[in-house]
Amino acid sequence: MPNLTFSDYLSTIGIGISLLFGLWGIYLALRRTKYPAKITFIREQTVSLLDDFATHIPNLSILYKDQTINKNIYLLSGHLVNNGNIDISPEMIERPLCCILPAGCSWLEFKITGTSQSLRAEGFIDDERNLNIEFGLFRRDENFSFQALVLASSDYTQKKPASLTGALLWKHRIKDLDYIGTTTIPEPDTRSPMSWTLKGLLLIAMIINLSMGLSMISGFGPMGALPSIAYERITNNKKTIVTLTPHRDGITTIREIETGNEQRVHLSDYTRSTSLKPIYRENIDEKNPTVLVGIFMTIASIVLFGSTFSSNIKRFRFRKIIANTIK
Repeated sequence: MPNLTFSDYLSTIGIGISLLFGLWGIYLALRRTKYPAKITFIREQTVSLLDDFATHIPNLSILYKDQTINKNIYLLSGHLVNNGNIDISPEMIERPLCCILPAGCSWLEFKITGTSQSLRAEGFIDDERNLNIEFGLFRRDENFSFQALVLASSDYTQKKPASLTGALLWKHRIKDLDYIGTTTIPEPDTRSPMSWTLKGLLLIAMIINLSMGLSMISGFGPMGALPSIAYERITNNKKTIVTLTPHRDGITTIREIETGNEQRVHLSDYTRSTSLKPIYRENIDEKNPTVLVGIFMTIASIVLFGSTFSSNIKRFRFRKIIANTIK
């Protein structure tokens, strides 16, 4: 068994972590391949009209259909974005997209307020809790915005308005679409400087990991295959190429490169009867899975980068898509 140093253990742990990130990246890629379509509901604003306005401003009343509001009514606004890899055609849709309110709530009004150019979208209230949304060809990176009035149950009077949109249930029968994601338009990051310090450290780790992976794949750099010294052994007029691995107990392992056979000997006694001639070799071991490990480390670096800066990436993409909405 080879003698491992503390540095060897650290390298093994680092490669193990890289393999985990690499496997996670492969899983995400396979899942993305299985469900290439993706629709995300972006929560833009949720306002309790009665609590947020009428109770804070004296002599102010809010009317709905010429009747004063005396119950908790919410104004919901948001976007539905096609942020998948493919367009969603009408042939892929078996039933309209359905948004279901929590028990005790009901839809009052719904209106499409904006769409991407040439996108057709409309919604209609099927019953108190069910809202159906239909659209034509929904191309990648297209979106439409909407506003809705919801009569909330008493359960939400003591909660934050955003809790209502968090309780929405989306159902569909659309080919190649897994589920409807929900998110909020990312705001500029106002977290403490410590979070940015952590991101900086993760970025450095990603760069180091990527450099190591590329070095393993290309064979150049510190993680590339290094040349080594092997030995030409002559026994019974037969030449074989072997490597020597010393151990702390004074024993040396002699390994034949061609067959993989090993034997443990005292080197001083062994060389009395056997000639060993040092020779230069380009690679330590042709069967060493360095390239495979390098590929995993490279994938892990990409996954680490995406995980670290996912909120920034989403912020950029969603804002770019929404900016093209035609009111």
